[in-house]
Amino acid sequence: MRRPVGRAYLCALPESEREPLVAALLEAAGDQAGAVRKNLDTAFDDLRHSGVCMAVGEYQRNAYGIALPLMVGQSRTLMTLNCGAVELAPDMTAIRKRVIPELKSAAVRLTDLLADVDCTP
Repeated sequence: MRRPVGRAYLCALPESEREPLVAALLEAAGDQAGAVRKNLDTAFDDLRHSGVCMAVGEYQRNAYGIALPLMVGQSRTLMTLNCGAVELAPDMTAIRKRVIPELKSAAVRLTDLLADVDCTP
């Protein structure tokens, strides 16, 4: 799992749902299981501390992604909101300062806009 949108979703799942999925990811990763576990742990820590998961250069050189989970609609369905870009030599400190507050604000507005929607599958 190399994209923050998946990591944010996974992290926000209840532990009873998340752990079997993490185990399956690690098994599927084979020799790369240690790196996958490290990336998941980092993403989960980042989400707990900053409210977002990030990936920089993991799935494409000079690409970054930032994601956060949100619960929407009457059923409080778990979804994620993300953004990303490709920049030569991205300045992640500046990007974090610029993007994270706006992404969090957009998540609040989106949650409000979808509050009365029936998102039940």
